[in-house]
Amino acid sequence: MDRGQGFKTAVEAAIMATDAGYLPPYLKVISLGGTDRGADTAIIAKNTFSQFILGKDKRKRFEVREIIAMPRKKVWYW
Repeated sequence: MDRGQGFKTAVEAAIMATDAGYLPPYLKVISLGGTDRGADTAIIAKNTFSQFILGKDKRKRFEVREIIAMPRKKVWYW
């Protein structure tokens, strides 16, 4: 059963890749997430550094621009 963790994982992956220097900031990126059974969620986001996620400068904030794929059935707590 899907656990609903893919969205959170996709957001974290985009931010961690930027913090680690693998992606330049403020680009549109496709990020995937899921559980131990594989990727089940895909998003398009404007990536940023973790320190700017909720910053005062709106141009530097993280934004989810589109949800490409996400499971319909989710279990939020287990």
